[in-house]
Amino acid sequence: MNEPYPDFAAASQAVIDFLKAEVPMGLWMVTRTDGHRWIALQVADRGYGARPGDVLPYAESLCAQRLACQAPDIAPDVDQVDAYRDAPARRRAPIGAYISFPLLLEDGAVFGTLCALDPAPRPADMLRHRSLLALLARQLATILHVELAREGAWREAALARAAAETDPLTGCLNRRGWEQHCEREEARCRDLGSALSVLVIDLDDFKTINDRGGHAAGDRLLRATADRIRDVIGPAGILARTGGDEFAILLPNLAAAGAEQLAGRLRAMLEAGAIAASLGVAERKPYRGLDEAWQRADRRMYDDKERRRRGGLEGRLP
Repeated sequence: MNEPYPDFAAASQAVIDFLKAEVPMGLWMVTRTDGHRWIALQVADRGYGARPGDVLPYAESLCAQRLACQAPDIAPDVDQVDAYRDAPARRRAPIGAYISFPLLLEDGAVFGTLCALDPAPRPADMLRHRSLLALLARQLATILHVELAREGAWREAALARAAAETDPLTGCLNRRGWEQHCEREEARCRDLGSALSVLVIDLDDFKTINDRGGHAAGDRLLRATADRIRDVIGPAGILARTGGDEFAILLPNLAAAGAEQLAGRLRAMLEAGAIAASLGVAERKPYRGLDEAWQRADRRMYDDKERRRRGGLEGRLP
């Protein structure tokens, strides 16, 4: 069959399945790094127990040593390479032989690696595969570039569909737009190992505001809230009005710590505008997905609301 692979994930899995047979190693992987985490995207395993979504601190990986120290791309015996001999990853699993070729983005930044491990040293003739492995890594990087460009085109097309997906009162995405973006971002995280966080905001005592000032007052508050959220999250965040007085934000490429910092800035901005709101934030976890993160953020928002009602902890994130 000669049909093109539908995406980077399928092409990556085909490459490591091929290498598993042609260049036998205990574990073949395509990985992603964000500089802090080392994430397994696709896996062909013969006994390490690895699976897609596994995460390690990037600094502990042999891939980090490979790039930082310009160490050999193929090490038949890692004990013979100073940069690999004492790598922290060897304390997690037996590694006798190692292969790593970087996947480079168009600007030269490192996206991740095509890499392999084996528990025992391998014969030195494995060096003969260098040209093939370098070629496959470069081809995967090219497919990745095309997919990222396609992702950008999808985002532009999404803006063109914005009228059908936009809440007319606030200019945010409506529930339909939110669900479509969630579906797309979930696929991107699953295939590329990207970080993603979700933030939920619920206005406090919104019914009382409507009852006392009328719906016009409530509408003004909703618009003011949306404007202040946009001021904080900028163009990188995806903002939706998901309910009458509830907003939700997708934060692509932002892990928990960064998302919590942004939530703190957002709370301060809302309070500066005399807007009382409860917040909850959660990062998408491998194996669980975005919907679970959204539910977790929602629960944390309600916990925050209850604490604010009781007093004493007002203004603090859960």
